Amino acid sequence: YFVCKPKCGIFAQQAQLVSTKDKTVDGRLSLGQAVKWNGKQGVVRYIGDVNFAAGEWIGVEMLEGKGIHSGDALGLPYFECQPSMGIFAQQSQLQVAPASSTAGDEEIETVPSKEKTADGSISLGQSVTWGGKQGTVRFIGSTKFAAGEWVGVELSAAEGMHDGNVLGVPYFVCKPKCGIFAQQAQLVSTKDKTVDGRLSLGQAVKWNGK
Repeated sequence: YFVCKPKCGIFAQQAQLVSTKDKTVDGRLSLGQAVKWNGKQGVVRYIGDVNFAAGEWIGVEMLEGKGIHSGDALGLPYFECQPSMGIFAQQSQLQVAPASSTAGDEEIETVPSKEKTADGSISLGQSVTWGGKQGTVRFIGSTKFAAGEWVGVELSAAEGMHDGNVLGVPYFVCKPKCGIFAQQAQLVSTKDKTVDGRLSLGQAVKWNGK
């Protein structure tokens, strides 16, 4: 039905799940987007309500510097990241950011991506499988390493080849060894949303409080 790590999969009905939003209310930030918090690079992993304060909050996995938690707050898991690499912030505290070089202070903008493949069958943020491994589309377009249209995918586990940077060119941002490039024919897309559109692939949910 889907691919995940051992003991990490469950099946539930829609009424048993708590979902997050895909985007902030104004649409400026979305899940998986690169942002900066206090000048440090991070990636949006959660958008929505929380149990510790009112209003819309954004959960960020930090790629630089230190965070506070692992995606949990007051015992509730909102997203998953390495210990002390997660933070919660309001939109006004975050800046939309391009990928940054880890070798110095200079910022390097990622290569602009298309929203969809040429035939429209695969789009940014879509869940796909590559060689049986689950991932999310982070880049679509031309590259400097080969001709044709390529799709950059962030794998759910560190079973890839890079961090979105190939031959010194940053196409997208992900953790080390979680990035791959593939052509469309090598990818299998799955259904994006439930029938009523409330839940989508890759969306954070809760099942029995987990």
